[in-house]
Amino acid sequence: MVHVEHHSASAFLDEPEDVSAYDALRSTVLAAALSAVESAELLATYARDWEGRGT
Repeated sequence: MVHVEHHSASAFLDEPEDVSAYDALRSTVLAAALSAVESAELLATYARDWEGRGT
């Protein structure tokens, strides 16, 4: 099942032909995603860089 949101509507998709593209996309996103540790390290780097700007 897929829940799709738009600024003025939302929908649940549950037909295999409707869900298959989202399932493929999910696999692609998971393959490209950082691990939890890598994400935390990246955010810490961005925070240090931001703080170093002297705003």
